[in-house]
Amino acid sequence: MLSAALMILNSCKDDPAPPSLISFTDASQDVIESDGTLKSFNPEIQSGGVGQAITVKITFDRAMADNSVISYTVSGTASKQTTIKTSGTSQYKDYSDFYLDGTNAKDTESLIVNKGDTEASIPLTIFEDASFEDDETIILTLTSVVSGPAKLSDTNLAYTINIKEDDIVIIMGWETGDGTNDADLDMIVKSGGEVINSSVSESIDGSLSSNSGGEGLFLPAGFPAGTYQLSYPYFSGTSNDVNFTVYMQNTAGTLNGQSYPYGGNSALSNNGHYTVNNVHAYTDYVNFTDVTTVEQTMVKSGINYASISGISTTTGTSRTSSSRYAPLNLNKEQVRKLTGGLKLKRK
Repeated sequence: MLSAALMILNSCKDDPAPPSLISFTDASQDVIESDGTLKSFNPEIQSGGVGQAITVKITFDRAMADNSVISYTVSGTASKQTTIKTSGTSQYKDYSDFYLDGTNAKDTESLIVNKGDTEASIPLTIFEDASFEDDETIILTLTSVVSGPAKLSDTNLAYTINIKEDDIVIIMGWETGDGTNDADLDMIVKSGGEVINSSVSESIDGSLSSNSGGEGLFLPAGFPAGTYQLSYPYFSGTSNDVNFTVYMQNTAGTLNGQSYPYGGNSALSNNGHYTVNNVHAYTDYVNFTDVTTVEQTMVKSGINYASISGISTTTGTSRTSSSRYAPLNLNKEQVRKLTGGLKLKRK
């Protein structure tokens, strides 16, 4: 009987510890693409860019009894980068949206967990990528236990990071009141003496409802804080009665304290008027050193724009220095998304 009792005790001591059930702490989170500073850019775009650090937590229902390896997958619409490069080391047409960080096997998408751990994490970095896009997603999914005393839970095995676009969109349309349609207007934005962006398509059609009319650009929220100057030069034309409207919408933040969601039915708008005396056929198409005077100003702080002025037109000229940034233009589909939501009616 004593021998049998000892066998039972030894058998109990040899029973393995129950596996730790693993799952994500939450199901999702929303992240704005940038923090409104140059540091949020992908370092391949902006020197000194570091992005935003995001940590996704995984919890265990009990401490891990031994070392374990958990496999997971990464999917979604955002593009992944596995190796950080510094500015100037490569040229990409499309810059990555996020980087998978950490000392874990990020390239093989596996998570190393140590004995005694009660939680784990997957660290990522989100980048401002200087592209105007729809909101994007990163989806992390726990798929299997490669080794160790762990078991996938029945719930919360997928985690979605929703990357929210945060750029400002600026659209300009125009019409003539003298029976002609001959007017080519452009848009130029500068800050701190530098050209930040421009939209200078060769078109005399200012109708935003057409496939080729108007001008449109965007400003990444990661651009520097400060005062921005907007110029709307009347590049060429014969119309003596040009009425133009500049529409602004945001994807995050505010414009003069209000939200005007991109693609919605409202926009912050201001009107201006030109005669032939305003025609200014500048010749510098790169640095715009002979561009017309500033017609509008606004002050950027983080992802918000304030003190957005009305439009004032003169016949003078102003000068700007060279541009650091390639043009960041909206395509016609993006312009139509704004104008379709506003249901603009042109005369």
